Amino acid sequence: MIKLLIIEDSEETVDLIRLILSNESDIKIFDTNSIKDSINLIKKDIFDIILLDLSLPDGNGTYICEQV
Repeated sequence: MIKLLIIEDSEETVDLIRLILSNESDIKIFDTNSIKDSINLIKKDIFDIILLDLSLPDGNGTYICEQV
């Protein structure tokens, strides 16, 4: 099972990614829309793939890259 974390503040973009990947049974998708929530999820679990929006409402997404 592949764990995918989508860090994106646009609900439409998250919905589109989920729709595109909906036929993939071996991908479990998690999503969050803030740096704070993303860091909390990353501390609790290991993700195989992270799709990251660099422009988030509570700061610059590159901060997440630095933390990971």
